[in-house]
Amino acid sequence: DETLAQLGRVDILCSNAGVLDDYADALTADEESWDHVFGVNLKAAWLTSRAVLPGMLERGSGCIVITASVAGLIGGGGGVAYTASKHGVIGLMRQLSYDYAAKGVKVNAICPGVVQTGMTQPLFDDKESVMYEFIPAIPSASWAQPLEIAKLAAMIASDDVPFMHGSCVVADGGWTMK
Repeated sequence: DETLAQLGRVDILCSNAGVLDDYADALTADEESWDHVFGVNLKAAWLTSRAVLPGMLERGSGCIVITASVAGLIGGGGGVAYTASKHGVIGLMRQLSYDYAAKGVKVNAICPGVVQTGMTQPLFDDKESVMYEFIPAIPSASWAQPLEIAKLAAMIASDDVPFMHGSCVVADGGWTMK
């Protein structure tokens, strides 16, 4: 509401909120953590999309880019709640695209691998963390910086790719190609 009040309209939504789940498996994850992870990772993407869709549909144009994760495509990229929520994000993106592509709204997802952000920094700071188990297995043997993912989001949102609908764009240093 505040954004709409200040700007009058939203042409591009990049839904990028996310939290981790400490790689908890199904037996160690608790319901409170599950609800929190799903609330931030999936419900927030749905709510923000719902907020901007009416204006996009009225104009017959708009773009929604939702940040999923490689954990939305494979197992082992997070704990049970994170992985399930990111699979849900991809399902949400695909359904939104299916429902609104013919009405001029482009909806796609980015599926990054390891990215050094404020959320993941504690894992990078701990040399014993699970993060350092993943990195040697990534063909690039490296991780991304937020600006790399932001540039990808800008490209997806641009008019340069008008026919891209319902796609998961993977940016993971080759992690999922094996």
